[in-house]
Amino acid sequence: MKQKQILSPGELTSLKEEKQELESTLRAVDDGVGAGTIGAQIDKSALKRQVSHLDRTIKDGSPVSVKPIIKDRLAARADELREQIMVGMPNSDEMRRPARHPGVVRRNFEWNRRNSKAIAEYKQIMRQLEPGDPSASSIEKFRRVIK
Repeated sequence: MKQKQILSPGELTSLKEEKQELESTLRAVDDGVGAGTIGAQIDKSALKRQVSHLDRTIKDGSPVSVKPIIKDRLAARADELREQIMVGMPNSDEMRRPARHPGVVRRNFEWNRRNSKAIAEYKQIMRQLEPGDPSASSIEKFRRVIK
C-alpha cells in the first residue's frame, strides 16, 4: 500500500487557489462570457475533471487528526530522525559562506543524499504533527549556528 503524502500548507494553499481559478472560469463560461469567440471553445468537461482531480489531491494531501498515543509515537520517531539527520550536517556558517570552507558544497550534497529518506520521513511526520506551521518540517533549523 502506498504511504499517504501530506502536503505542506503552501502546497495546499496553491492547490486551493488553482481550484478557485478553474471554478471561476467554469462559472464565466456557464454565464455565457465569451460566447461566439474563442471562449466558446473551452472544454467544460475538462475543467470539471481538473476541479475534481484537485479536490481529490487536496483531500488526500490534507493532514488528518491523529490520536494522542499515535502523536507520541510520531514525536518520538521525529526526535530519532532529527538526531540521525544532524550527524554530519554542515553548520550554518559553512553553508552561508561556502567560498571560505572548501569542500562544504560536496559534503552537504553527500550528507543530503545519505539522509534523503530520513529527511522525507521527518517532513511527513512534522506536517502531520504541526499542520498549521509551514516551517515545522524545515530541517534548516537544525543547523548549528556558529557566531
